[in-house]
Amino acid sequence: MSVRAGAKVVESRRKERIGRLAALAEQLDPHHRQALAASLPALLEMARLAAQPPNRPTTPLPLPSKGITP
Repeated sequence: MSVRAGAKVVESRRKERIGRLAALAEQLDPHHRQALAASLPALLEMARLAAQPPNRPTTPLPLPSKGITP
């Protein structure tokens, strides 16, 4: 498969997923559609973070001081 053909497959699958999600969103009641729209900034940020290289801290993250014991 050529790069161009592969890109076409990826794009067609992307469009298919978008179509499925749009069809599902249309079935939601207005309250749920509004909640979904309000969550878009957070979902986009999660997608941006997922596209970044893994974040591997060199030191362990500190535990919260209240209510948690190691």
